Amino acid sequence: MKGMGIRITCKPGILWALASIALLGSVIGPAGAQPYVLRVAADPDSPLATVIDQARARFYEVYGVEVELMELPELAVNRLGVYRRYLEAASPEIDLYQVDAPWVGILGEHFVDMSDIIPTAPENYFRAAFQNSLVGGRLMVLPWVMNGGLLYYRADLLERYGYPAPPGSWDELEEMAYAIQDGEREAGATRFWGFLWPGAETEELSETALEWQASHGGGTLLDDYGVPRVDNPGMAAALERAQSWIGTISPDDILGMSAADARAAWLRGEAAFLRDDLTTYLLLQSDGGHTVSREVAGIAPLPTGPTGVRASTYDGWGLAVSAYSEHREMAIELALFLAGYWGERRLAVDYRLPPAMSSLYPNLEAADPTFASFRAAFENAVTRPSTTLADGYEGFSAAYRSEVWDILSSGADPGPALTRLQDAMIASWAPTGMLPYGLEMGDYIFLRGVGDSIAAGELAGLEVHLSGEIEISGVGDMPDVGYRWDAEGELELIPQMAIRLNGTMFNETGTAEPLNIVLIGRTMYRQTTNDEGEAEWDVFELGPYPTLPQEAFYIIREGEEVINGVRTFRYRVAINPVVLLGNPAVARWITAWEIGLEPEALALLIQDSQVTATLWVGVDDHIPYRIELDASGGFGSGNFSLNAIVSTVEPGLRTEIYAPVSE
Repeated sequence: MKGMGIRITCKPGILWALASIALLGSVIGPAGAQPYVLRVAADPDSPLATVIDQARARFYEVYGVEVELMELPELAVNRLGVYRRYLEAASPEIDLYQVDAPWVGILGEHFVDMSDIIPTAPENYFRAAFQNSLVGGRLMVLPWVMNGGLLYYRADLLERYGYPAPPGSWDELEEMAYAIQDGEREAGATRFWGFLWPGAETEELSETALEWQASHGGGTLLDDYGVPRVDNPGMAAALERAQSWIGTISPDDILGMSAADARAAWLRGEAAFLRDDLTTYLLLQSDGGHTVSREVAGIAPLPTGPTGVRASTYDGWGLAVSAYSEHREMAIELALFLAGYWGERRLAVDYRLPPAMSSLYPNLEAADPTFASFRAAFENAVTRPSTTLADGYEGFSAAYRSEVWDILSSGADPGPALTRLQDAMIASWAPTGMLPYGLEMGDYIFLRGVGDSIAAGELAGLEVHLSGEIEISGVGDMPDVGYRWDAEGELELIPQMAIRLNGTMFNETGTAEPLNIVLIGRTMYRQTTNDEGEAEWDVFELGPYPTLPQEAFYIIREGEEVINGVRTFRYRVAINPVVLLGNPAVARWITAWEIGLEPEALALLIQDSQVTATLWVGVDDHIPYRIELDASGGFGSGNFSLNAIVSTVEPGLRTEIYAPVSE
């Protein structure tokens, strides 16, 4: 239904005319079509549920389709669990899901790709909202509502103490917080504080610490290579600053205060400033009898650090259409109805919620200055690696906030602790493709050399002798990593490297079988012998390389070395072959090779295996210059050990692999 008017960007004055025309034709469908109901799963305690509920009548008026909010008690306490249960069962009962920012990577594979039906250009969204909605380069969630870290302040107190505007920097916040706190205490409010923030060991501390880190020049949680990088001067400066707040402008027990605790204290009038997300704003709109009313409350972006950078951790919401919906096209129309131009504007005008479309803000700010604060905060939003790490993000974030909490509570020099923090994050890290170029080469050499021509029952007593060499072309054009997204959203190996393997395999009868393989890009050439004893080449198109399973790799950059004049980074890699082969995408890929050995059988054969490698990668061109690989474990009814060295800069050195298998 790509021709429907509401799906395109159009001026407000003609939007409903187009929608009405569409109603006359394809939307209603042929005479006699059975009516149906679109079911939506949303947070029942969120104002977004109210937005959806109140939009139902208008949607029915335009489309003639009923919309129903799912009423499940569990949605209020375990919405992610409910979503997973329905989606993993491929249930068609829910058509549209309200999706929280950290869940996109976890649930994205179950949603409809909306890349071709996005209602406006990507640049018309806040960058963080759009980026967080992509899974493998595909738009699996339609950005809807912004949320993230904001600075709340007492406008009446700023005026009383002579400050014409909220603080623009952390230095200014500290100055104002001290002055207002001292003045209020002298006036009798002895428990008044300057600045409240979520210090308890929860996800809100991860969000807050990331904002400190980014605003002090410490980057985000993963660097440009997808590697955890928190051990840096910017992060150290941020944590030293936060340490100095405890017991001075923030309560002694701030590290026990959750976001809800800090919020409640600020609304009771016990502090000048508060870091919180959109929740405090929504409570102020409700006029819930708080000591601090919306008339004296102000909202500003979080302050900048020493380099003039400010940050807000994105925590917004989007809409996703279930891939299992029986009314997929109409569910897409509902998503666009709510999160398209009209729906986004309605969010702002009728509900005063910040839409994800940044292009709407110039007009909104003229009517309500609050939207200028929202824009200033969210245009500098940073994302957590939750979409990249998916299920692995929770452990990653837990390691981050736990060590941050320990650093804050100890008051010690953050330097040594940040080293521990980085190690802890790497230990919990499950990368999904941001790997140094050629990382799997040694693993592939071994598995291809064995699996391509030997059945599972013939492995006992096997010996494999292989030698190989690497040819590299297009050096100047090589990118930083060796995987990229293709048009189908899969990761593929960049094809400028050719791997050649030559060797001999000996089966249990002692018969020698020659092996000659050349792998160039996604094409494998294998030399065989025909019935006449003549050599010929079989050609295999491997297709896109699969997305790499998260739990299969553990990677840490250990240092830097110079090999024959080439400056290189040294990485230590541990590979779990069983997890790698157990991944459905990898299994489909191996099956497509037609090697005569199913992935399950191959995984069973190497179930006790351990594979580690040390990889040297060029600093400037990121080409692998040397790989040392060690592998050992059970292989069928025997054991194996493997050692390999691959080098392109040490003269005369070729890859030599010897993998004996014995009873």
